[in-house]
Amino acid sequence: MRVSKKFSMGKTRMNELKLKKHSAIIQMSNINTEARKAYNYFLYKAREKLLKEPDTDNDFKVDITSVKRATGAKNNKALKNSIRNLMYTTVEYNTLNKDKKTVWGGFTLLPEVEIENGIISYYLPKKVFDTIVEPSVYCIIDLEIIKGLTSKYSIALYEFLEDYQNIRKKNINLDDFKKFMGLAPDTYQNTNDLRRRVIDKAIAEIEAKTPFRVSYTMKKFGRAVNAIEFSFINKNQAILDEKYMEKTKSFEKFRNFLKEEAEEFDIFTYKNKIVSYALHPQKGRHLLYYKNGDGKDWMSDREALTVWKVLMQNKISIRDKILEEHENIWY
Repeated sequence: MRVSKKFSMGKTRMNELKLKKHSAIIQMSNINTEARKAYNYFLYKAREKLLKEPDTDNDFKVDITSVKRATGAKNNKALKNSIRNLMYTTVEYNTLNKDKKTVWGGFTLLPEVEIENGIISYYLPKKVFDTIVEPSVYCIIDLEIIKGLTSKYSIALYEFLEDYQNIRKKNINLDDFKKFMGLAPDTYQNTNDLRRRVIDKAIAEIEAKTPFRVSYTMKKFGRAVNAIEFSFINKNQAILDEKYMEKTKSFEKFRNFLKEEAEEFDIFTYKNKIVSYALHPQKGRHLLYYKNGDGKDWMSDREALTVWKVLMQNKISIRDKILEEHENIWY
């Protein structure tokens, strides 16, 4: 099999252990901790080769030492057991149906593997090969984070959170959740056991070792729990959100000050033009304009955004000038 496409790494650098992983492959069931770590690394190295050599065949090689280093496998025997698990494991993919163009399906994870002189040679199923080439629905998985996770439930949930982090909330049917976690349908009939032994432990490890904060609610239909709703946020994004809110509050406070204390006032000079603020007669809200004699040259939204940035950068001196002239109090 050959492909002739050109690929882009985007913001992911080659020296980072980050995998652009198709959502359909994230949403797969029935794979244990060590095998999942190894499989992610195999996908990462396959994609790395395809980015360098787009016309490559579907055969990949990786040094066994690098696999152990990337996955935390203790020795060759443990790694071989993980590979054997992959060879004998058939998984379902796209179990949550995020990729609407991909039907439900299944495949054997590694149909063919060979280890010789410390080199692992492997082939990937066509379905997997096609998705790592140019995934249409994907997220970025950090293999360094996965290396540090000890539970297959934590790894599966972490990948799920990365996959849906932009929407920050996801409702999952209970049967689909069990499938996604590699649990048999008849296990954990008592949802309290499911919470205590699977969900709570996975979340505790995720919050300790990944950038995510997670909470969840068990959803009932009648008296029985039939779904789980996860709410989550990347801690780094939460910090950015807090900073954004602080900037928003500061902007609103400054804007209200100008509205109350500086309407029609000479606020600032920008590009040799006097900037002022007043109620627009047609739009019914206060907007920035340039003074033009006795007239007003109202700014476009795009230009006003630029001028607001300049005003915010100089808000203290602007405020002091207005207060001095008006002999008012800033509050």
